[in-house]
Amino acid sequence: MIYSSNTWGIAIATIINFLVGWLWFSALFGRTWAKLQGLDMNMPMDAKAKSQMMRSMFVNLITTALTAFVFFTLAENLLVAGSQIFCFALLAWLGFMVPISLGSVLWLKKPFKLFVIEGGQQIAALLISALVYSYFL
Repeated sequence: MIYSSNTWGIAIATIINFLVGWLWFSALFGRTWAKLQGLDMNMPMDAKAKSQMMRSMFVNLITTALTAFVFFTLAENLLVAGSQIFCFALLAWLGFMVPISLGSVLWLKKPFKLFVIEGGQQIAALLISALVYSYFL
């Protein structure tokens, strides 16, 4: 069976990536990202919207954990070691995330700047996972 035995590493990478993602889409690029998405950050939220946001954040936490789990599992099972882990992270981003994310620019006519903001967060998450993985290696 293929799995990662690095439970602590996965948990730490998940928490750090979740917090970085929150910071990324709030303080760092939140206003620009929201504007490009057509969202109004100044609109007051009612109870239903707050509940929806909490559900979305919970699902995001789960998908962040899934990404860390898959990253650690692949790295472990492919015997990626040392500084190769950072190349592995970059290749995973280039091969899997960039083509999928670029589709929204090509087909949904989303602004390229939106792709850059979201892609930046994705590569940051993978590099953070690589850093945590290398620490627990």
